[in-house]
Amino acid sequence: MILSDSNAEQSEKELEEILRIRAAHFAELSSGYLSYHKKAIENLSEVISDLRDETEQVDTLKHWNTNYTGFLTMLITDERGLVIKGVLRERFEKLLALPELSRMVSDRDYFIKLKRRIKASFQRYF
Repeated sequence: MILSDSNAEQSEKELEEILRIRAAHFAELSSGYLSYHKKAIENLSEVISDLRDETEQVDTLKHWNTNYTGFLTMLITDERGLVIKGVLRERFEKLLALPELSRMVSDRDYFIKLKRRIKASFQRYF
């Protein structure tokens, strides 16, 4: 019985160590994934801010949506937080048909934080 308890304790310690290592590895992978996409969003914001042609803006969103597969949707807002464009188009057609009040995201955490942090990138669009 003592031998069994000792083996169980040893196995438990080994399992705890394996789980700790895997959790640290997963945290590192997650951090890298988030950093990669955060930088992609910052770059896209700069690119979109320089585009004035609507077709170029939508084409650029589609291109980035395809190349950065972690993004399910992408949107463009004006400086007030009103959604004015988005991809995938089929997801945004209904949203864009709604009244302005229903398309406002100025109260959303992602809009507030980005607007605060990247004031230089905020020209006409987010």
